[in-house]
Amino acid sequence: PGAVLTVVRQDSCSLLTTWHDQIDARRWKRGARLIDARSGLCRCLFDGHYDLVLSVVISGDCTRVLTASKDGTARMYSAESGSCERVFECRTGLIQALFSPDSSKVIAVLSDFSAVGLDDETGRCDYELAPHTSSPQIIFSPDGSRFLVAAGGPSATLHCIASGALEREFQAENGFV
Repeated sequence: PGAVLTVVRQDSCSLLTTWHDQIDARRWKRGARLIDARSGLCRCLFDGHYDLVLSVVISGDCTRVLTASKDGTARMYSAESGSCERVFECRTGLIQALFSPDSSKVIAVLSDFSAVGLDDETGRCDYELAPHTSSPQIIFSPDGSRFLVAAGGPSATLHCIASGALEREFQAENGFV
C-alpha cells in the first residue's frame, strides 16, 4: 500500500515517483522509488524523509536522484544503489529541488517561496534569494552558469549559479513574465 504523489518520467523503461507508506497510527515512511515501467516492480528505493516528499528529479547523467521534502531537507541518492550520499538541511520545508545541467549545484525552492543554492560537495547553503509572492519557477541556462527565477509577477531575475548574485532583472511591459 501507500500513495504515489508525483510521477517523473526518467525514460521509456522506468518511472521515478514520490510515495508514502503508513507504518502505524503515528509513523510514516516517505521517499521516492524508481519503478520498472514494464513490470511495475520497484528497482530502487530512496527513503529517509519524515515528512512528505514534494519533488524528485534525476541528474542529467542518470547517476543521482534528488528529493525535496516538507521536513526541511533535500536528499541526494545514488540512482543505482539507493544509498543516501548527501543531506541538505534548510531552515524550512522544501517544495522543489533541482540539479544544475552539469549536476554540480542544487537549487531548492523553500516553502516561503525563497530559493537557495546548495553546495553538492559540502551540503551547505551557499546563498539564499529573497522570497517571492508565489512559488518561483527555476530555469537553468544551457551551460549551467546562470538560472532564471520567475514567480508569476511582473519581473524575472537572472542569477549567477556560483554566487546567487543578481545579474539582470527583466520587467514585463504588461502583465506577467
